[in-house]
Amino acid sequence: MKTLFTHSYWFWIISKIILAILLLISTISILGMERLKTDELLINTVGLIEAVLLIITLFYDFSSGSKSEILKILTGSILIVFGIGLFVILLTVLKDERSSIYFLGYPFAIWMIMIGIFEVLRIQKPNTKNG
Repeated sequence: MKTLFTHSYWFWIISKIILAILLLISTISILGMERLKTDELLINTVGLIEAVLLIITLFYDFSSGSKSEILKILTGSILIVFGIGLFVILLTVLKDERSSIYFLGYPFAIWMIMIGIFEVLRIQKPNTKNG
């Protein structure tokens, strides 16, 4: 699996950028709403923290200096849990409440899990120098 992630390194970096932007936009807009339930507030706060963690790990990915292994494992673990949680929620939604866009949630959940695995495995930028 590490080989797959190493060969597609830039795809996963771009995916992290896109996911961080989506999380920031989503959580900030939801947190700006009034009278959120406690569980909504908690989930969106964790989502906002995850977006910040993704941004921090992106800086580590682009820098040639120190790498924070623990931070990448934490970020990846949260993403895996979020992805599995989203997948389970999508499976348990009543069929009558599903829309045609509903099924886009499954690939999104799998995408989140894969980014989480990429982070947990701590994939490094492939060395492109020959010699």
